[in-house]
Amino acid sequence: MTFQDPVAWHKRMTRTSLWWRSMELRLSLVDDEGLQWNGISKGVTNSQGCEAMIKAEQKTGHLG
Repeated sequence: MTFQDPVAWHKRMTRTSLWWRSMELRLSLVDDEGLQWNGISKGVTNSQGCEAMIKAEQKTGHLG
């Protein structure tokens, strides 16, 4: 399936109430997991922080 005008499709999609409700649900679930909207752990602000967190998790053998 291809869309002739993906930008127009995206605009139509993001105007629906279902899309907004799904984004609100997603944000609450992401928050419950201790993540930011982009899926990165809260408190991590850059790639170096993310790499440091991963190394620390590898040393301890568990997340967070």
